[in-house]
Amino acid sequence: MGFKSRRKRAPLSSRNPNALGTPERLERISRAFAALDAIVSPSEFHYRLWSFEPIWSTRGERTARYLSGSGDDYFIVFDAAGAYLQGFDHEAPMSPYREQPPTPWPGLFDGLPTSMHCHRDEPAFGPRNCTFCLWWPHTSPGWHRGDVQYPAGSPDPDGSQWLLEPFDDPERHYIEQAEHVHEVKISPELVRAALSSQPLPLGELSISSTTCTELASLGFAIADGQ
Repeated sequence: MGFKSRRKRAPLSSRNPNALGTPERLERISRAFAALDAIVSPSEFHYRLWSFEPIWSTRGERTARYLSGSGDDYFIVFDAAGAYLQGFDHEAPMSPYREQPPTPWPGLFDGLPTSMHCHRDEPAFGPRNCTFCLWWPHTSPGWHRGDVQYPAGSPDPDGSQWLLEPFDDPERHYIEQAEHVHEVKISPELVRAALSSQPLPLGELSISSTTCTELASLGFAIADGQ
């Protein structure tokens, strides 16, 4: 269901993780994507690619998740310790399923702070379905990764380039995604408002009270006059 853009891939990847920007930027974009998916696919949850849980646990964790619909995903945990990002491309050369039993690529979690081991071991995600892992500890700002030796012969051996590409140009990517997956031409003004955490100008779009409640839980209001 998810798609790889025809645009030449940006250099953003696990090998160039600081191109992601700060965890605050990722959380803002993730909330926006989840809100926009709620608008264009209000009742067909299985067609949504992005979701965001503003209350994941009693520890104040928030989570963002992307599901391609074809077996690929990433999730991000935001908490007091920082941010933890784990992704999985089922076709990547670095897939844990390259051998049996499935085994994470060597070095993938090397150096992961102890405070984030709970995210790596979270049963809802788990290290078995992982081809890349990044973390941003508030005690050492910046994106970090393990001591990974990437295999030769693939431009994107862990799938991080295409899975993280939406964070490079989120407005363009979401507009393309809405048309490709949902067959909806979404207003650029609406996308820009969501990405800047502003009240949402729905224009001629109509939404249910249930969707309004979901948007409010994500931190969004509807623009006046809508």
